[in-house]
Amino acid sequence: TISDIFFVLVRWTHAVSATIWIGGSLFYLFVVRPAQSKSLQNDSVFNLNLAIEFRTIVNVSIVVLLATGVILAFDRLSTQVQTNYIMTLGFKSALSAWMFLNVWDLRKSSQLTKTHDPKSRNKTNLVARIGKIILGYESIVVIGMLIYLLSDILKLMFEKTLMGH
Repeated sequence: TISDIFFVLVRWTHAVSATIWIGGSLFYLFVVRPAQSKSLQNDSVFNLNLAIEFRTIVNVSIVVLLATGVILAFDRLSTQVQTNYIMTLGFKSALSAWMFLNVWDLRKSSQLTKTHDPKSRNKTNLVARIGKIILGYESIVVIGMLIYLLSDILKLMFEKTLMGH
């Protein structure tokens, strides 16, 4: 039906947006950042342009994830789901909101563009680095991966509900 096609497209768009954002973030953390720190020359213009381009992708991903996430949540909650499903969905939604707010806060404090400068990263002390891991860009990636896991758990819970388990 048209409704089925609509929900397939919404789920697909939701999944693709999450994959692009988290996949791009993993690529940045595990490929771009190490390459920048090993580079003999610091091309800060290139690094800034890279940050600006990725910011655009993240902005689009956030809008798409919010819109499709609301549609999918209402669709699932319109069926007979169990309390543990609702609690897990609420936890996933709270983590998503925290992640979006963390991105906004990092941008406001310009930390994202500073992380593209390898010289500024090397000048921070151990406590600052640990704080950056807990509250910085790395935490966004970890939370994003946790949200992926929760999505799979929710899918399993929903399928079990449909089968009457």
